Amino acid sequence: MKIIDDIIMKIGVGFLKKKLKENKTMAAIIELLKGKKTYVVGFLAIVLGILQGFDIWSVPAEYWPIIGALGLGALKAGTERNAKEIKGQIKEKEQ
Repeated sequence: MKIIDDIIMKIGVGFLKKKLKENKTMAAIIELLKGKKTYVVGFLAIVLGILQGFDIWSVPAEYWPIIGALGLGALKAGTERNAKEIKGQIKEKEQ
């Protein structure tokens, strides 16, 4: 069980457990998802595609545009965050 606990701690679930104990649930979830939203949406799309491909679960057609929009939104948020960081670095170098 020690190995499983170590793996869980490394992927951030330990952080989430600690924050949940402190009654900061939403803040903990948001902190855990920072920088990972695109991966979560991509993983969701892959899992749903596999489930549909093997006829395990038929994904309603309305879900795919929603997943696409979530993915694009996550990408846009990530690029905006990176652009701000780069602009800050450029300003620092100019000074």
